[in-house]
Amino acid sequence: MTRFSVAASLLVVAATALPAQSATATAAPMQVYGTWHCGNDACTWAKVRDMAEFDAANHWLVDRGDGRPSVNVVVLSFVNPLRLLNGTTDAGDAAGVPVGMNQQVVDYFTARGIRVMLSIGGITYTGDWDSALAQSGGLLGQKAAALASKLGVGIEIDYENSSSPNLTGLQAFVDAYRSAHPYDASGADPTARLTIDVAAGDRWLSGIDQYATAH
Repeated sequence: MTRFSVAASLLVVAATALPAQSATATAAPMQVYGTWHCGNDACTWAKVRDMAEFDAANHWLVDRGDGRPSVNVVVLSFVNPLRLLNGTTDAGDAAGVPVGMNQQVVDYFTARGIRVMLSIGGITYTGDWDSALAQSGGLLGQKAAALASKLGVGIEIDYENSSSPNLTGLQAFVDAYRSAHPYDASGADPTARLTIDVAAGDRWLSGIDQYATAH
């Protein structure tokens, strides 16, 4: 994607340091220790969590036993792209966002130095991604950017149409998002973190892989 930082799956990734090429030049390893977080209700986040219960279930993420976090990024999964586009409010969503993905949950992690992203999509919502992109990929990108601003988070694109992805709509999403939140190489702006799930090899998401690599 244009001006797009492409990230592989963030489940658990640890890049190891390479040997120094010279006495004066060393390669600083990129290290991502992350987890997709599906809440306690099959990834819907359709209920507001009691934060005491939430801490009991998730304290291992923020404290590995010595006061240090076990991860440095948490991806809250998943936001339904069509509900986000339409601003749906129902039993489990408020203006298109799962009610459990609220500021309290975000702050629980960011207060301990852990980055937070929201994942839009997942395999269950592939059809809704298609519908949302067909309606307006640009408007969906604007809605995602506004959500990122509201909560102080990054956004992960989890669009799992492997056979016929709407790449034009997806590019419109990225362009609209980047208009609001330009890429920030320093990493200081959490909203500038925009990533996409891609697949290893050529058996899954190859169209998205190829497009992301080329652009």
